[in-house]
Amino acid sequence: MGEIPDEEDRSVQDRLELAMEIAEKAAEQYVELAAEMSRKLQAVDAELAVLKQAVAAASGGAGSSKPKVPEPKPFDGV
Repeated sequence: MGEIPDEEDRSVQDRLELAMEIAEKAAEQYVELAAEMSRKLQAVDAELAVLKQAVAAASGGAGSSKPKVPEPKPFDGV
C-alpha cells in the first residue's frame, strides 16, 4: 500500500488523508475479491448442476436414493 513516512513530520490532516487513502484501497481490493469469488461460485454451481445430471442419468434417471436390494433366498440348512 505504500511507504509510510515518519510520523513526526506529518500533520494530523496528512495522517487522516493517508488513512483514508489506505481505507479506499482496502475497499477496492475487497470489491475485487468479492467479484472474483462470485465468478468462482457461479462456475462451481454450473459444474455441480452438470454432476447432478450425470448422477441422475447413471442411477436410471428416476433420481431415487433407494438402492434396489434383491429378495433373500431361503437357506436349506445344509
